[in-house]
Amino acid sequence: VIRVARQRYLFNNIIRNVDSLVVTVDATGDPHLVSLALLAYGYARRDTDPVAAYGALRQALIIARESGNRQMESNVAVSLSRLAANGGNHMEVIDNLVPAIRTHHDSGSFSLLPQPLARVEQVHAVCECRGGEEGDHAKGQRQADI
Repeated sequence: VIRVARQRYLFNNIIRNVDSLVVTVDATGDPHLVSLALLAYGYARRDTDPVAAYGALRQALIIARESGNRQMESNVAVSLSRLAANGGNHMEVIDNLVPAIRTHHDSGSFSLLPQPLARVEQVHAVCECRGGEEGDHAKGQRQADI
């Protein structure tokens, strides 16, 4: 009981601090720090407030892409894919993960590939169970993109 209470206390402190972290870091104007703070916010809020987490992660992804930070873009895209998959937006999952997989592969970061590849497989399995979400032409195009 004490352990659970302590974990809850620590979690609540993290949530309070991550809120102020985003405001503080946003003032710096550094796109890497802003993306990182939004990633931390999205990660911390993913279970308690998925809508706010999704918004923060989308914003972090846009900032990372516009600043050309492919590593941050990949990290954010993988986190965002979890929320998109939970929301049933499977095409967004694929659209976000393909560049992340490509970046990890091209940089030689093979140890980072299992998570995004597993998410793609998860979406593929869901779509296959439903009989597919898109036409044959779109499926062929997606496979060509990967």
